Amino acid sequence: MATLDLDQVVNRLVQLDEPSDASRGSTRRLGGAEEAANSVLALVSEAAASIRQREQQAAGAVARAHDAAKAVKEQLINVEGRADRAEAALRQAKAEIGELTAALAQANKDIELLHSYLAAKDAELAASEQRAIAAEQRGGDAEAAIQRIVEAIRREFSVSAGLALEQAARSEAHSDGGKRLGNGGFSPGRR
Repeated sequence: MATLDLDQVVNRLVQLDEPSDASRGSTRRLGGAEEAANSVLALVSEAAASIRQREQQAAGAVARAHDAAKAVKEQLINVEGRADRAEAALRQAKAEIGELTAALAQANKDIELLHSYLAAKDAELAASEQRAIAAEQRGGDAEAAIQRIVEAIRREFSVSAGLALEQAARSEAHSDGGKRLGNGGFSPGRR
């Protein structure tokens, strides 16, 4: 970049404007003035070109700054959107954790109730088993008692049957003997 030094421009103008020699005539002064004017115009043109170049550079810098600011703004909007989504996800996760914690607490209560229920059922089952064992023992005792009764009845029946057979045999024996005696089967032992 070319920079314009105003001090240099002024010094050049002054040098061009000063007569180098007093003996020179007015025609020379006019030529020097014309030359000085041309030099001034050249310097002004140079200064204007430098100013235009600076303005273009400044406009480019401003445009780049606007583009950079726009990009930063878009990035900021994107970051804010991601932050909002992350916060929403965090809130949802916290809500789900709360629900899961409540469900876990309920499940623990249900498990405790189930343990209590199973313990009660185990106690009922143990009592039922004890009753079944006692009933089986009573059934065995009753069967043994029935067996003893049957045996006693059989013995009694055997004895009674044996006596009845014995009596029948005696009675037959007497009746055969009575016929032999001729008294119509009457024997003194019969009633």
